[in-house]
Amino acid sequence: QDLQGVVQAERGQPVPGAVVSALGATAASVVSDASGRFTFRNLPEGPYLVRVHLQGYLPVRSHLVEVRRAPGTVATVT
Repeated sequence: QDLQGVVQAERGQPVPGAVVSALGATAASVVSDASGRFTFRNLPEGPYLVRVHLQGYLPVRSHLVEVRRAPGTVATVT
C-alpha cells in the first residue's frame, strides 16, 4: 500500500528536502519534494511511526499512521 503526505512548516508553507521515515512492519525513508510531498510505495499493511527530520528545524512529534488497503493513506506533518 502507499502512504503519502506533505511536510509543512508552522504557517503551512511546504518543506522540501525533509527526510521522512516510516517504521512498522518494515522500515523505509524518503525525501520530501519541492512541494513538501512524499510517498512511500508498497508498504505492508499495519501501523507505522512516521518521523520527519531536517537540519535547521525543531524535531516534530512522531505520528502513528495506520496503512490499510484501498485508497492510500494520507498524512500531513507540520
